[in-house]
Amino acid sequence: MNSFYPQRLHHARLLAGLSVRDLADQVGKSHNTIHLIEKGELSPDPALTLALAKALKQTPGYFFQPLTVSISKIEFRKKASLGSRQVDRIRVEVTNHLERYLEVENILGIATEVNWPIAPLISEDKDVEVAAIELRHAWELGSSALPNVLEMLEDREVKVLELEAEPAFDGLAAHVAPNMPIMVVNAGFTIERKRFTALHELGHLLLQFPEDLPEKEKETYCHRFAGAMLLPAEKLHDALGDNRSQVDMEEFIALKEFYGISIQALVMRAFHLGLITRPAYQQFWKTISKNKAEEGLGAYQGKEHSGRFRQLVHRALAQGLIAEVKAAHLLGLGLEAFRGTEAEQSGSISTEQSSFAKAWDDDEPEYFLNDLQSLNPDYEPR
Repeated sequence: MNSFYPQRLHHARLLAGLSVRDLADQVGKSHNTIHLIEKGELSPDPALTLALAKALKQTPGYFFQPLTVSISKIEFRKKASLGSRQVDRIRVEVTNHLERYLEVENILGIATEVNWPIAPLISEDKDVEVAAIELRHAWELGSSALPNVLEMLEDREVKVLELEAEPAFDGLAAHVAPNMPIMVVNAGFTIERKRFTALHELGHLLLQFPEDLPEKEKETYCHRFAGAMLLPAEKLHDALGDNRSQVDMEEFIALKEFYGISIQALVMRAFHLGLITRPAYQQFWKTISKNKAEEGLGAYQGKEHSGRFRQLVHRALAQGLIAEVKAAHLLGLGLEAFRGTEAEQSGSISTEQSSFAKAWDDDEPEYFLNDLQSLNPDYEPR
């Protein structure tokens, strides 16, 4: 008989935002029973498995799927207001989605091969500028604006995920294996912040730091790397000149709209490069402190999205390698939602209720053949 994987139950509970006691109350069992199941010391019978699936808004078959992804060397950027339970839920969201990402690549016979240039050891600001210049050269990006950062990273074999998450979550970077980098950005960010965050996370994946370098300094260097990738020093110098004591806001708006970098990041970069004076820098922060969202101060005119995963699912479907129901599952949709609204989906991972979860709430669970066979290996369709 297929095995029940206790860690799947733990993951599903975290995704649902439930404590052990909360889940126990919903399925009519003691919290010790749930605790023992999660520890792998007790296996639920089919009736309890169904009850757990309904309470956690998962297919029963989810609990019988072996874990195929282990994320290591993770760099997690968050604010202190993001609690440990929220952090754990995000980790599970990323793990689950990455499993589906790798599954569709395996179906299509796609192998990941990362051939990145070896970045220099970063010990001072100029090293960051050199690293950005060398990477742009190695990736043949030129020195102009980057049109779509997330797509660019996907073209270089980074698994990019957009996650609907709390504002306190910025992003994360990690390695699933030595040759398989992943990156997650908050889908709720402005387009400029999303671009900056993605390149900041790229810094964590690519740059080499001294082992004793404090984490705060690593963050600072990754910030500067993101700015250098978005707007090369020579281009910013051409636009602003040297040692400016006064700069009009319209100059920054024009650069923001073309290069896709926030005005605050622009001013910080200009000051670090010596293109504006300290008094001009300080005066700017007095002005922008009242409008840190930069409302009414322009917006990047290009697009920013990650679409490779969705494209791969549709490719597998078009080639007849998977059925519609499998495509819907990979995209985290119910079959009806996949058929009716797929063209309108944004491509981001959503923590909102899925169509399958809604079916549970409506007491209309959608069973698939593998779910029934997971509960009863002798089951045969009529």
